[in-house]
Amino acid sequence: MIVAGTNRIVHLHLPGPHTAEAEMIFKLEPDWVAPLLWRSEFRSALSLPVRQGLLTLAKAIAIAETAEFVALAVSPAFYLSRS
Repeated sequence: MIVAGTNRIVHLHLPGPHTAEAEMIFKLEPDWVAPLLWRSEFRSALSLPVRQGLLTLAKAIAIAETAEFVALAVSPAFYLSRS
């Protein structure tokens, strides 16, 4: 089990210099937990590329929905963690 911070979750879903590392960790150990606050922090992290014009709002919403779906599908405990 991995206790994942929001940055690690962002790296998993938003392409960047740390994406490959996040994907490798996820493949090795897909059972992640995170504080409930991760969803709010994740959306906040998506807002910067939207404001910069690098990501459309529709794409950011789709990425957030995908991240929540993956989190629930992989580990229902992801939403229950109160770390």
